[in-house]
Amino acid sequence: MKKIVSVLATLALVGTLAFAQEAEATEESKSSGILNGTASFTNKLQINTFTATKDGVQFGGMWNQMEASYESDMLDIYAQARIKLNVSDEGVPNGIGYSGDDTYLDLNFKPGYGFEIGVHHDISIPGAYCYVEDDSMNLGQLGRDGFDFAWVAQDDLEGLVLVANCDFLQIDGTNYFVDPVVYVVSGAKKYAFTTGFGGYYEYAKDDSDIEWSVGGQFLYGRDNTYNDYSAGAFVSFKTFDAWTIWTGYTYNANGDLEDAEGSHVMNFSTSYESGNFFCGADYVTDFAKYLYTGVSVGYEFEDAGVTADVYAQGVAAYDDFANGTFWVVPDVTVKIGDFGKIRCGVEVDFDGGEWDSVSVPVRWTYKL
Repeated sequence: MKKIVSVLATLALVGTLAFAQEAEATEESKSSGILNGTASFTNKLQINTFTATKDGVQFGGMWNQMEASYESDMLDIYAQARIKLNVSDEGVPNGIGYSGDDTYLDLNFKPGYGFEIGVHHDISIPGAYCYVEDDSMNLGQLGRDGFDFAWVAQDDLEGLVLVANCDFLQIDGTNYFVDPVVYVVSGAKKYAFTTGFGGYYEYAKDDSDIEWSVGGQFLYGRDNTYNDYSAGAFVSFKTFDAWTIWTGYTYNANGDLEDAEGSHVMNFSTSYESGNFFCGADYVTDFAKYLYTGVSVGYEFEDAGVTADVYAQGVAAYDDFANGTFWVVPDVTVKIGDFGKIRCGVEVDFDGGEWDSVSVPVRWTYKL
């Protein structure tokens, strides 16, 4: 409860700043110091109008997600909270709750000389990105899970980022960052908090058609119920402002993207964007038990303010792809001027080689 209260308080503060900036019609620009920054606020309301299964049709539920950010030369704040309507298995609303996985507060203090101190700070290695999933592999997320100390190089070394971090790991409701109690697994004593080190170098020059990056991370103790350490290495390559590749390898990946697990996991993703056309594909596997894949294609009708796209994703056993879990979503996003944009789609789910359900989500996104 303290978590949601602190996040909502931050959302209210940053949202007020965003409204004030909108009213003054000021241009977005960073000023020195903590107080002279820029603020933004985004609200997303999604109604899952109905879900149809073999057993009938029922209300699919709804949620409202608030996002607020504040950026200055010395301090960055990002707060996100998702309030949801709890719905029973029969589709009957039964109260208001919040989604813990979608509610968090990020703080990043920048004292100078490229040094940054963050809490839940989102720093991601470029090569760990998956285009269709729109997320990064766990070992590619350098600071999202806890406390981090980063150095963002300037001048001749611009593009180099180094991060040391410590996770706020929780097991059975106990935060072992605060209380690193020894616990026992299979007769062996283990400490529960995680430390790590990682970074990346990204080459992206204004006068070059080619961009690339290389990075990695080593963690000791992540989910050490199973493993004492994990490591990942990632690269990305982009050329001609159209075609991009992200790929990498993770050792001891537990509960990674779409719950990928395995001693050796590879991620590969690519996209092609030309004019108003865009498409992409993801592939993540351990080459033994697990396989995730996704594809997407779309087109933006710029003059009409309409974007149409379709994406399909699936998770399956590596040697039994046909009997996995899949979802296909064609949707359309329409800009509605000062009122943001509305996205409407049809999600068709398959499980075990058979049709499972159809739902129709409608989302309204409004930004300040």
